[in-house]
Amino acid sequence: MNRLSHWVSSYSRVIIGIVLVITVVFAYFAIKIDIKAGIKEMFPEQDQAVQTYDHVEALFGGIVYVVMMIEDDQILDQPTLTLVNELSCRFSQIVGVDGVTSLATIKNIRNDDFGIEITNFMENVPQNEAEILRLKEDLQASDNYLGSVISEDFKSTVILVKINTRDSQAESILAEMEEIAGSYQGTERYYITGPTVLASIATDYIKKDLTKLLPFIIGIIILILWLTFRSLRGVVLPLITVLISVIWTVGLLSMIGKSLSMISTVLPVLLVSVGSAYAIHFIARYYEELNHGFGVEQSLDNTIKHVGAAVIMAGGTTIAGFSSLITSPLRIIKEFGLATAFGVGVALIVAITFVPAVLLNLSPPRKLRLTENSWLNKLFRRISQMISKYRLVIIGLAVLLAVASIIIMPQLKPETNYISYFKQNSSPRVAMEQVDQRFGGAMSLELVIYGDIKNPDLLSRMEIFQQKVEELERVNQCISMVDIFKEENKALHNGDQTMKVIPTTENQIAQYLLLLTLSDEQFIRDYLTFDYGATKIQIKISNASSNQLKQTIGEVKMLVDQYFGENYDIELTGVPVLMSEMMNRVVTSQINSLILSVICAFILTSLFLKSVKYGLFCSLPICLTILLNFGIMGWTGIPLDFATSMIASIAVGIGVDYSIHIFSRYLEEKVEHEDSHQALITAICTVGQANLYNALAVVAGFSVILCSSFSPLVNFGGLTATTMIVSFFGAVLILPAVIIWALQIQQKNKNL
Repeated sequence: MNRLSHWVSSYSRVIIGIVLVITVVFAYFAIKIDIKAGIKEMFPEQDQAVQTYDHVEALFGGIVYVVMMIEDDQILDQPTLTLVNELSCRFSQIVGVDGVTSLATIKNIRNDDFGIEITNFMENVPQNEAEILRLKEDLQASDNYLGSVISEDFKSTVILVKINTRDSQAESILAEMEEIAGSYQGTERYYITGPTVLASIATDYIKKDLTKLLPFIIGIIILILWLTFRSLRGVVLPLITVLISVIWTVGLLSMIGKSLSMISTVLPVLLVSVGSAYAIHFIARYYEELNHGFGVEQSLDNTIKHVGAAVIMAGGTTIAGFSSLITSPLRIIKEFGLATAFGVGVALIVAITFVPAVLLNLSPPRKLRLTENSWLNKLFRRISQMISKYRLVIIGLAVLLAVASIIIMPQLKPETNYISYFKQNSSPRVAMEQVDQRFGGAMSLELVIYGDIKNPDLLSRMEIFQQKVEELERVNQCISMVDIFKEENKALHNGDQTMKVIPTTENQIAQYLLLLTLSDEQFIRDYLTFDYGATKIQIKISNASSNQLKQTIGEVKMLVDQYFGENYDIELTGVPVLMSEMMNRVVTSQINSLILSVICAFILTSLFLKSVKYGLFCSLPICLTILLNFGIMGWTGIPLDFATSMIASIAVGIGVDYSIHIFSRYLEEKVEHEDSHQALITAICTVGQANLYNALAVVAGFSVILCSSFSPLVNFGGLTATTMIVSFFGAVLILPAVIIWALQIQQKNKNL
């Protein structure tokens, strides 16, 4: 610390200049940052689940649909059918759209003199009641479209827009669709949903959250800093520290080609909250030294020597906590952890170099806020006396809370369903629920079977498999070449329903394929590759919780093993599969990052304090905080998702800082006064105040996230704020109680 103090005093203006120049460079890149919220962006780029998803999409075109549900008192009237026809035509012309399925595009297989003819159910918009009645009868006679394209009460219909996410930006496609739909005005009501829609809405919400939350938290931090120091520099310097941290972090992400994700929304807010802590502790000690009568240079020198090590130690454990997220198998969590660790590192470096460099070039303030005669000092003295008197009660209550949390923890459940990101009664959630209720959902599993479709054995297995899958609770419909062959066979037998069966010989299948190809080759491309070597079964499923989706996928896989076994190569993908895979990885991420963060925090504190025992002391309050966090989640039903899975690691990284500052000051005072109890009282009364203001800043910052548009982030903000409160009281109450208890045991052993 002596070298750092000398270096800062010798090159203060150079330090200021370098920091400002770097900030300007990063600010240039920061304003260009992109935002992505798609589910594929949550996984590593070379992830097997994503590669399978992309491979199936390359074979069959887009496997993600934008679902527009149109609701009216009577769908089968001329104005509504005209609207459906025009929307379908215009949607199909959008770049990146692989196809449109609607009343205007669905196909009907009919018999003709040359074999079969594939035409649209609605070749032209019906012009009179007789034509509308004929269309209605055709739809009622079809098993494939009633309930999937038009509701059974004929009061709602859907337009399914298939999007190729590999070669296009889904957000721009959706924006163009909404612009087109908005140009029509009528009595119809619209609901737009689907995974792509939810991702696009999420992106918009992120942008709104950033513009809404960041100014709010900055205002709160300014208020807290003013109440803390009552001086302009006491407000401006911590604020500059965190703003530099945010600019450098966002600028670096943009510079290396990264984008902000759903969880990255909280990155600036988090850095503003957490990063201010280092400057607060530094300035608080600086004011304390000035209050003891030292000049500016001596006060800064004393501050760097005494607080510098504690700030570096606290920053190191925080960086370790966030860095532990690198073990996550989810890309958004891994990148968030690294970005936040970098931002905290910047805030730490700025606090111990830039801040003292600026203070060195300013005259001392006329008024000092933190003094030994403040009412807070008196409050903390009473707290220290209470701790000494009721130490065993405090430790006992902490143990009871830990035990209760352990008992409740098994109730904790993971949840990664995309729709859960949105609040109840929000428009995205209402749209998904409406489509789910009337059409059985907007998501599907895509099962690809590699084998010759002309093989009767394969076709027979597919038929039985589909029958069994449709019996599952959350499966609404299966569509494949089986259904097309059945319709074709019925058409070839003049509409005889009893002939709605699959062809049974290889020669017959080949003939049926030839007829389909000659009539409308594109008709079968959603379910069959050009070389007939791979075919797809689309399994439409209802919206459900992550555990329910996982159960359904597991049941489908069991049926796959039963009916295809080792005879055929199989790939199963789709958004539900990615959701289920993400749930597994969220749990893995939680376990890995938590273990690593606790170990790193313990090792770092032990190294910095040069004692395993001291490291254990500082770790005890944070262990209680983690247990209580999981207990609250289990008790309140807050799910473990991509956001809340990070809280434990964040709690370790940030929360242990309070204990480090208290314990470091205790050791410092113990060396000077050789009275352990008095040293502890001094530590609580001095550092306790800085810890309080630090905790207020962090809690206020995370509480702002309660205003987010996403339920997971709301839970994240509330839980993290709660863990910070627990961490603060753990450092101020539990840690001193444990120290006093340990001192008494040590004294008894000496007397023995």
